[in-house]
Amino acid sequence: MMIVMTMTAPKNLDSFRWRFNKMKTQNILVDQEILNCLEVDENFPSGLKWSKNYKRHKKDSMCGYKTSDKRYWRQKINGVQYAVHTLIWLKLNKELEPGKTVDHKDNNGLNNRIDNLRLASRLNQLHNRKSWSRSKYKGVNKVNNSYSAYIMYPGKGRIHLGYFNTAEHAAIAHDIAAKHIFPENPFYKLNFNRGFWLHESTIISEKVIGKLEGFFSIQ
Repeated sequence: MMIVMTMTAPKNLDSFRWRFNKMKTQNILVDQEILNCLEVDENFPSGLKWSKNYKRHKKDSMCGYKTSDKRYWRQKINGVQYAVHTLIWLKLNKELEPGKTVDHKDNNGLNNRIDNLRLASRLNQLHNRKSWSRSKYKGVNKVNNSYSAYIMYPGKGRIHLGYFNTAEHAAIAHDIAAKHIFPENPFYKLNFNRGFWLHESTIISEKVIGKLEGFFSIQ
């Protein structure tokens, strides 16, 4: 029995590295024989061990090693690189839902504990990322001596939320917009999980709401 994980081809080196970590580089078949030799064991750092001898892999040894950027656990089997978190999911759940891959809730790719793994679409994973650029904050770009705030909306692209004097204020603007547009999205990761500005009216929130109303009124 072969389990298929559907992937897409990379467009550049940076996206390749990210997509490869998410196991999206190509159509990869996971042989049931491999899964039968694996056992989920959270006593091991990777969360997975070999339950049987499999070729050069020894029984009761850890399955996985850290990637060069130390962001994920990976295992090479029969010449193919597998994401250990994906192997864990397949071991426990037998299959992946179409269009979804395995995601880490806390953004820590080394934390393969069962309660930290979930299936997510590409949009879910975009929402769960800490940042969409090299900026410290999500939805923030430095423009000359000010900071531009924005939020990504499915099918619409980037919504500009205004310019702010500090990166923190721009990050707050993004979070306010996210709370209005995606109020019940468990995948969406904010810059700041707590703050009165998420619930009370402020100068920033009034500016953001005005931008959102203007954007959606002309769509």
